[in-house]
Amino acid sequence: MADFLIIAAETMKEKADKEASAGLKSAAQSYKAAAHKYRQAAERYPDKREVYLTFAQDCEDKAVAVNNGSFAPNASGNSSNKPNAFGNQRGSNGGNGGGTPPQRGNNQSNTNANANSQRRAETSAQTKPQTQPMTVEEAMSELDKLIGLGSVKEKIKTWVGVVKANERRKQAGLATAEGFSYHLVFAGNPGTGKTTVARLMGQIYRALGVLSGGEVIEVQRVDLVAGYVGQTAVKTQEVIDKSMGNVLFIDEVYTLSRGGENDFGKEAIDTLLTAMENHRDNLVVIVAGYTNLMAEFLKTNPGLCSRFNINVDENGTQAKKDQALSNLIEFEDYTPDEMYRIYLSNCKKSDYVLDDEADRALRRHLEYVYANRGKNFGNARDVRNLFQATVSRQAQRMNKIDEPTIEEMKTLIRRDLPFLAE
Repeated sequence: MADFLIIAAETMKEKADKEASAGLKSAAQSYKAAAHKYRQAAERYPDKREVYLTFAQDCEDKAVAVNNGSFAPNASGNSSNKPNAFGNQRGSNGGNGGGTPPQRGNNQSNTNANANSQRRAETSAQTKPQTQPMTVEEAMSELDKLIGLGSVKEKIKTWVGVVKANERRKQAGLATAEGFSYHLVFAGNPGTGKTTVARLMGQIYRALGVLSGGEVIEVQRVDLVAGYVGQTAVKTQEVIDKSMGNVLFIDEVYTLSRGGENDFGKEAIDTLLTAMENHRDNLVVIVAGYTNLMAEFLKTNPGLCSRFNINVDENGTQAKKDQALSNLIEFEDYTPDEMYRIYLSNCKKSDYVLDDEADRALRRHLEYVYANRGKNFGNARDVRNLFQATVSRQAQRMNKIDEPTIEEMKTLIRRDLPFLAE
């Protein structure tokens, strides 16, 4: 296992060196991914801990330097004769551990690294609130604070338990279930919190050691598919490279498979499938969209179900017996009461209150909307739009008052609600 970890780290580091030499910002993420692997090796092999931690720190320094625009390795930094983490020349037989910390390519690199370390020390107090990752407990607490999503919360709690168990087994040197995948499918209507939960999953995966980063890179079809033959794979791969160490979140992913036989979306899917398998140790892909369309999407390529550990039956639906432990998380529509609570939450954040008549009218309206919801039902998104429209109408009413009181400016009345006539 040590060989695999170090080879993976060396490969990612060499990739980062090339990216940095080309002036690509993606090098920072690649250095972080390499550092993550070195730190895993340090935990697994205590006798080589200091060596691997030094390698990790070196990569982290370079990541910071790349982000600051102050460091790029020499073009010769990837020479095939350069000693690797095993302390051997490339091409010789490697062993478990050994070697000395990597040497800086030149004095300027060393100066940059020292400056970066000093800069981090000087600014840590200011940057920590923005960069400090969440613990699992903090991320789960944020999840619990979200309105509704009862079944989603329960599924994620179960899922976190499974991931924790797998990571413990890895740390103990035990094998995990063959083909286990951290990739997820989020199925549900718009406005049900899929993007918000994806961001929390990034934090959870980072805290559990699954990912070295934990950010969420949000993309759609236009970010992956090009207009000419041969360009889609390149464009998709660029997105994948930028997402290493993080969550790649693809909304409305089924649009990749709905363009016909000659559509380039299939090329994007094939490229994604390869990356999901080859980089499963430091890349998580979460795909999202309408429930029925997601089922159709999973059936378009045999590799999709296996990557997401989902069994789709002949009707295109997830087999019930596998649902509890599969990588599928279904987001149900918000109930009228949950939509009402979301509306009140918007009011509270913006210093508005409903008077009694407006409150009753809003409740009745949300019950009607829920009972008659169709395929375009937007859940929390519709509630947000409703709130904004209400505030706009109230502002127009306030503009007709010369000197409104604080109470008047805060209060939303029945005729401010956009679904009611004057």
